[in-house]
Amino acid sequence: IVTASDGVTKKTYTLRVFVQTNNVESNYLTSLVVDPGTMVPAFDKDTLVYTVDLPYENDEAEVTAIAESSAATVEGTGTYNLTVGENNAAVVVTSGDGVKRTYQIKIRRAQSTEARLASLEVDGHMLSPTFDKDVDTYYVDTTLEGLNINAETLDSHATYEIIGNNNFVKGTNNVIIRVTAPDGVTTKDYTIVATKTASQNFYLGDLQVVGYTISPEFNKTTAAYTTMVPSTTYKVEIRATPEET
Repeated sequence: IVTASDGVTKKTYTLRVFVQTNNVESNYLTSLVVDPGTMVPAFDKDTLVYTVDLPYENDEAEVTAIAESSAATVEGTGTYNLTVGENNAAVVVTSGDGVKRTYQIKIRRAQSTEARLASLEVDGHMLSPTFDKDVDTYYVDTTLEGLNINAETLDSHATYEIIGNNNFVKGTNNVIIRVTAPDGVTTKDYTIVATKTASQNFYLGDLQVVGYTISPEFNKTTAAYTTMVPSTTYKVEIRATPEET
């Protein structure tokens, strides 16, 4: 308060003094973010454990954090390379006086949904059209009872099964190659439409005269054979098996 020389006039000056809070002992965060992804539960400085679920396509995540105290240090932020399954990120906040607090983030990367084939071949046959991983249906002509199929999945952890590849009837037969992705849920079907035609194979697979030896030894391309039987023999049993049934 200032009083003038007349002893009457006065003026008051006010000065407010603020004392800064000393948070050197704080080891809390004010912010914790995982990108991409959403933490569950939402961030709260008193909550120490979080989870984040990401699709298979995300193979890395960025963790950022801000300490409550400028005197604190933060470790464990940055880019995390993600494997399929659970990945653990630990963010450690150390207060100015050396006390640590750890925030844990479980980043769960989903299994692959890739259910396509990388290759598809049929022994002794030409697929029509030529194989393409995004084409579902193919055609072959065959005289066989079933096809010898060779397939490889695009994702090495995917599996496949072959359905309907036996006891072909004359005409159309559908063979399904069903691929199951590593997630165990996603599937994709490839269909081979196998048209069984009449066989032009007129060879035998075996020829016997029961109880006797034929000469020469049987060969499917040899048409004439002889066998010796006793003079008292009036009949013989001949067994013949076609090469294709």
